[in-house]
Amino acid sequence: MKLPPKWALQSLDDLVHELEAGVSVNGEDEPARPPEAGVLKVSAVSEGRFIPSENKRILGRDISRAATRPRKGSILVSRSNTPSLVGDSALVTSEHGHLFLPDKLWQIVLKHPDQVATAWLAQVLQTQRVRTHLIRLATGTSDSMKNISKPAFLSLEIACPTFPEQQKIAAILGTWDEALEKLDALLAAKQRRKQALMQQLLSGKRRLPKTSGVWQRRRLGSLLEPITRPVPKPNASFLAAGVRSHGRGIFLKRDFEPKDIALEELYEIRTDDLVVNITFAWEGAVAIVPPEANGALVSHRFPAFRVNEAESCLSFLRHYILTKRFVFDCGLASPGGAGRNRVLSKTAFLDIELAVPPVAEQRRIGDILDAADAELRLLRRQRDALDQQKRGLMQQLLTGRLRVKPA
Repeated sequence: MKLPPKWALQSLDDLVHELEAGVSVNGEDEPARPPEAGVLKVSAVSEGRFIPSENKRILGRDISRAATRPRKGSILVSRSNTPSLVGDSALVTSEHGHLFLPDKLWQIVLKHPDQVATAWLAQVLQTQRVRTHLIRLATGTSDSMKNISKPAFLSLEIACPTFPEQQKIAAILGTWDEALEKLDALLAAKQRRKQALMQQLLSGKRRLPKTSGVWQRRRLGSLLEPITRPVPKPNASFLAAGVRSHGRGIFLKRDFEPKDIALEELYEIRTDDLVVNITFAWEGAVAIVPPEANGALVSHRFPAFRVNEAESCLSFLRHYILTKRFVFDCGLASPGGAGRNRVLSKTAFLDIELAVPPVAEQRRIGDILDAADAELRLLRRQRDALDQQKRGLMQQLLTGRLRVKPA
């Protein structure tokens, strides 16, 4: 790679004096509240962000063993994590005197802090080239956890501009980070507002103005109608579907090969069906079919239902099936042991009781929650666009294709 004038290609070993690490200590599964001592989880470094709330309160007998604190202005690196997050890093932007590093997070100590801007280096470590390279350097036999050695990490080579140019680049990219942080905070606030609306409106604790009629306890079977659309298994590849747990909706498997399923009869699902994964209903594998999944095929383990529009409203149920109460009821309707042994009883599913208002009020509640979801989607699109713009700017600034004049 041809470097701009006054830039130099250096390894991290040239820049880094030490990779500090903490020790493994025993902690309780809840965050520490200052002045309580806490040890950071590996999830405290995620997608380039430092999340100090991701910590565990250290048990009293282990507090004396914790020694290394995250310092303001330093960079933390995840040396052991999932394949997609191993080697991830984040800049610590404030002091957290009650927190300590675990053994799986490194803290970069520079040889010459007056010659390398940590805010610039933090941006370099987040580039796609560096992230991809570090993931490739990770080793481990487990598919769920990979590790990076110190020699492998320090062997990474990066293009280094002069210190003043580093500072200028960091300042420019920092303004984008501030904008992203503000959008993240707004998204979090809007998500909390939506959750509060769900809790209040779907339970009847808060009634909408100008509503009349009483809430009634109804069997789910009086609001839904089972529907089956059996079809022979296609001879060629087809669009298959599944339902994710934890209310995360429908997922599609395009060009699914007939040989990969032994069943000879499948079932078609259509837009606005309510579909349940009977194996994982106990952990919220229930969803409304979106337009892009119309016509997809599923097995008999995914029964489908249509909303009885005379008795209920699709938009109301779309949100109700995401509530903790409904997931709990699905668990009660799924007898058996843990995991795949817990299979939903279709009869018990339709016998679930829920309190519902008149259909007109259901529609109003559904409209309000749909509007909240639409606002969240818009904010996420704005954030994604801003993030893509920043990454494009990173590519230009951190390679020297676009030069800046130091202050």
